[in-house]
Amino acid sequence: MKAGNTISLITLNNLDITIPKKTLVKDLNASFSTNEFVAILGQNGSGKSLTLHTIAGIRKPSQGIVSVFGDDIDSLNRRDIAEKMSLLTQDSDDVLPSTVFDSALIGRHPHIGAFDSESKEDIEMTIKSLEKVDLVLQKNRDIHSLSCGERRRLSIAQVINQNSNIILLDEPTNHLDPYHQFKILNIFQKMSDDNHLIIATMHDLNLISKYANRCLFLFGDGEWLLGRTEDLMTEENLTELYKVKIKKINHNGQSLFIAN
Repeated sequence: MKAGNTISLITLNNLDITIPKKTLVKDLNASFSTNEFVAILGQNGSGKSLTLHTIAGIRKPSQGIVSVFGDDIDSLNRRDIAEKMSLLTQDSDDVLPSTVFDSALIGRHPHIGAFDSESKEDIEMTIKSLEKVDLVLQKNRDIHSLSCGERRRLSIAQVINQNSNIILLDEPTNHLDPYHQFKILNIFQKMSDDNHLIIATMHDLNLISKYANRCLFLFGDGEWLLGRTEDLMTEENLTELYKVKIKKINHNGQSLFIAN
């Protein structure tokens, strides 16, 4: 389905997301397209990660359908999904030793045949992914020697290397210093401008205001709001969402948010 120069990649139809004895998201209907950076906001426990995992197909909704490129995600196998969609989880647990390069190379696996070896192009893409996150000089290090921030950037390199049309990010700025927060989000913003769809759970209102063009507010009681960032990110909406007073300040043409 086309809308202007965009193509719808994900459609959610009457989606319910529940935990025992509680409905977190009720009747979520939405369509997400290329050239979008969508932020999911809400308090802890409001269903942000569960929504992201449901979109990724690793958790079934209590009701409703997730469609990817027009196909019901339940009709796709994991390899098909991995070719179309990549997921950055909040934390990564690596038990086995590996080098930084080999770990980043995992992002290419959905595109490599079961009995094939990685190609020259796969290796070049892996190096470029590590360069983007400032880890190419550490490519031969054991991943267990990395700091939390470096490990986070390595996970992001895997996602970039996967080169899927749809990129799902669960709190992508976890463990990152301010410089790398902006650098990583600039990378994903550029990808969204280049016909990718980015959907990210995020907490930093100022980063959301800067990078996201649409927002999905989850209130944790089934209620939700979806709309353009500039329309939804009002003092009234954010105060209701977070249950704390949020003040919006305009500074040099940019909106800044503080809790008080």
